[in-house]
Amino acid sequence: MTLINWEMSEQSLAIFSDTLVLNADDMRPRNFMTKIFVLPHLNGLITGIGLAPLISDFFISAKEHIVARDIVHLAEYAPERLRGIWSDYEAKLHPDATSTIYTFGFDKEAGRVRGFAYRSTSNFESEELGYGMALKPAPADASAFEGIADIQSFVEYCLHQQRIERERPRMERVGIGGELWLYTIAVDGGRPIFGQQLICPFDHFEDDWEALLAQLPANQGSILSQLVLARDA
Repeated sequence: MTLINWEMSEQSLAIFSDTLVLNADDMRPRNFMTKIFVLPHLNGLITGIGLAPLISDFFISAKEHIVARDIVHLAEYAPERLRGIWSDYEAKLHPDATSTIYTFGFDKEAGRVRGFAYRSTSNFESEELGYGMALKPAPADASAFEGIADIQSFVEYCLHQQRIERERPRMERVGIGGELWLYTIAVDGGRPIFGQQLICPFDHFEDDWEALLAQLPANQGSILSQLVLARDA
């Protein structure tokens, strides 16, 4: 899983993401990676939760292989392509594993921002997203939405999500960490303006970096690596 939080209106999008990826078997840090991919030729971006290679592979497909004018046009071809990518990995996944791909972008014909979801639980059928705010992982208390009024409070909530995450036993975590990034789309004069900004590193950034280095083949078995991994046993 991952942290993906957004607020979308007809004229703007603000979406936050972390950069930490965990091993599926032991839930230790595996790498830091980009989780939001901008596609300027489609006036949009791609992100998702769940299986990291699904997001990366679909981005490559949308960037290089699918002929589409924008995110809305992409929605015609995305379900079939996502089913094909998912089938490549499905046999290796836990039976309960799920993933969702999200696409957001500017619809020039309609003159507004739009978003779509493609869920493995729905066979990756295209589902248009409504306007408003979404928080992933979903909060236990719906009142969390009431405390987010601007970018700063949104950032504070993202940091809060990671603190709650680190209080859980390692095997119960979803994987929030690395750095917090903000991507934006703002419509100005009928054209989309894209932005991206590093907000800050999350707490435990250096701990996670040391943990993923400790698992590299060249470092496995060393006393230092064992000590690093024992800190979060």
